[in-house]
Amino acid sequence: MAKGEFTTQHDIVLAEADQALGRYMRNWGHVEQQMWSLCAFLLNTNPVATFVILVALGEVYKHVDVAREMGQHLLIDSDVAKLLPLLKRVTTANRARNRIVHGYWQMSIQAGSVPDREPGETDFIRAYSPQRIAEGKALMSGKKTARDMYRMPSDKLDLEGETARLIAVDLEAFIRSARLKSVVPETLEEL
Repeated sequence: MAKGEFTTQHDIVLAEADQALGRYMRNWGHVEQQMWSLCAFLLNTNPVATFVILVALGEVYKHVDVAREMGQHLLIDSDVAKLLPLLKRVTTANRARNRIVHGYWQMSIQAGSVPDREPGETDFIRAYSPQRIAEGKALMSGKKTARDMYRMPSDKLDLEGETARLIAVDLEAFIRSARLKSVVPETLEEL
């Protein structure tokens, strides 16, 4: 098989899944970059100090916590009102990100009759292992709602990637327009 040439439906599905994952990773990377930029803006410090603090914090949800707390004290009220829903979107998208990153990829070969799919048609899905016994039992029962909760086909991955892209765009726009209070507390007693 020549480079870029696909011989089976499985090859095509794998290539589409790889592309969807690549698009998602690029878009999520932009969200993380914008969260760093937001924290740098709120910290009002040099990039090295911001880097050291955010690396020590590690997880994106901790960056969200820092941005939320600092924003509530340092931003003008109208910008706090814009920031909080934006950070909720980051938190929700981060949950999806964790499902994408911490699951495992597998082929899913369709059996039986499903609208818009032929028997034997292949899809590449992200699957997850349930954390609770009850969820595992529901998943094993074959119930569609339980099964769908633990699957992410490549088209859903594309939707998550688009969500991440829009969040990154909105974070960047927020950072450009956000305004700090004219009088910023200098001590904890002033909070």
